[in-house]
Amino acid sequence: MFNFVEGRSAEFGVYPFCWYLYSGIPSIIGLNVVFAYAVLLVWPTRYVGELRVILIFILIYSFVAHKEIRFLLPILPQFCTVLGDIWGYFLETAYVKLHSTRWVVFTAFACTISAQLAASVFFMGWHQAGISPATHLILNGSHAMKQPIIWVLMPCYSLPVHT
Repeated sequence: MFNFVEGRSAEFGVYPFCWYLYSGIPSIIGLNVVFAYAVLLVWPTRYVGELRVILIFILIYSFVAHKEIRFLLPILPQFCTVLGDIWGYFLETAYVKLHSTRWVVFTAFACTISAQLAASVFFMGWHQAGISPATHLILNGSHAMKQPIIWVLMPCYSLPVHT
């Protein structure tokens, strides 16, 4: 009701209709977005069921003005299924059929995994590094008070310890 009927989700920020296609999906599947979009062009009939679920889900959520990456998490298993099959196909094809060019596919796979790991280390260690120490500092500081009243004014649940 709050999001669809009353349209009040826009109070938390608004993104364009196609935001999930150019920002949301790449955020949850990373560099694999290249393979996901390639599948739509090369094998549109291979993953009809999975792609139908994914595209309908994204279409419905695109009508909501307020968009977040966490809204895409219910379709992450479908993305992983399709991407796992694509990588499996490429690695099997490179290993069995294309002996002369298999190093290209393995190099692409290794580069993708390395880039994903580097991005994970960055986002876990530095990008969000201020949030957790801030919550612990607030929590530890409140123990010294008799009746602490602490107002933490942060945008959209960015202090995970206190949400």
